[in-house]
This record gives sequence, structure tokens and C-alpha cells, in this order.
Amino acid sequence: IDQIYTDAGYSYKKPDTPRFTVALDYTLTENGLSVNLPVDQIRYEEGSFRLYKIRVLPYFGTVTDKASAEMIIPDGSGALIDCQDETKASISLPFYGADNSLWTVETAENMEQATLPVYGLTRGDNAFIAYVSDGEAIGSVECHPKNSVYPFANVGGTYVVHPFETFASNGASTK
Repeated sequence: IDQIYTDAGYSYKKPDTPRFTVALDYTLTENGLSVNLPVDQIRYEEGSFRLYKIRVLPYFGTVTDKASAEMIIPDGSGALIDCQDETKASISLPFYGADNSLWTVETAENMEQATLPVYGLTRGDNAFIAYVSDGEAIGSVECHPKNSVYPFANVGGTYVVHPFETFASNGASTK
């Protein structure tokens, strides 16, 4: 593609690549696994892109086989999503509701407001529940049932580190 631009007499500077360092602290306690990502300790090299959002342990709550399992999400007082139901759409549900200071297209339709920063997975007699105790104001739960985009069902937390608006003047999303 560089040659096409050169042939057309167009010069450009390639965008810089993301270069940053993130420190994650994993601690196993008698109460379970604790994960800490101090946002103020994210370090960027000069001129690099800023990290927009991050998923912490994105595949911790994943079902890789055809076993009967349900993802737990905080839709209203709580909901169970069948991991194997390929008719279900992916969900991004902000903890405590959408940030109305930003225009965004990441709002799930027909969803209740999430009032607790929790998510989890149940499979037979086994289950886990994750409780977000810090950073929930910038967090969402993402739930992806198995489908053509996600070969494995998974549920986890996503956090917006540097928010930006996603409106395009032609009425389309920039995503």
C-alpha cells in the first residue's frame, strides 16, 4: 500500500504503534484471587497511542467445550445467559449504567441498569463470582455467548482507561 501512495504523489507518516507498560498484581488469598491494575502506574512511551480500554483476565470465565454452563451478569437483579445459545448476542453492560457525559453506541438495548459490579460463571456444581471492588465506575461486564465471532463463550470485566466519543458526522459509528 506504501507504493500506491507514492505513485499517487501522496506522502504520509505512518501512525505510531502503541507502546506502553501495564503492571498487574495477582494475589491468591483465603477469599479467592485478587487482581489489581493500578491505572496511575500505566507508563506510555513518548508519542505512543493511549490505551483506550483493557480487559483483565479476559478468558478466565471461558467455556471451551459443549458443557452446560451459564454466565452470570448484573442485568437488573441478575441474569443467567446460556453459554451454548448461539442465538444470544454479545452484551457490554456498564456497571452502574452508561456514562452520560459521553455519546457512545455501546449501550445494550432492553437491558436493565447494572446495579452491582459483579459477574460470574456457573457450570454444574462449580461456579465463580467476581466482585469488582475498585474501578467499577469505569468498568463494564462483557458477556459473549458462543457464536460465529466468539468460538468460546466468555464473561469478564472491561475498563475504559481513556474515554473518547465515538460519533461520526455521517451518522455511523467509528467502531
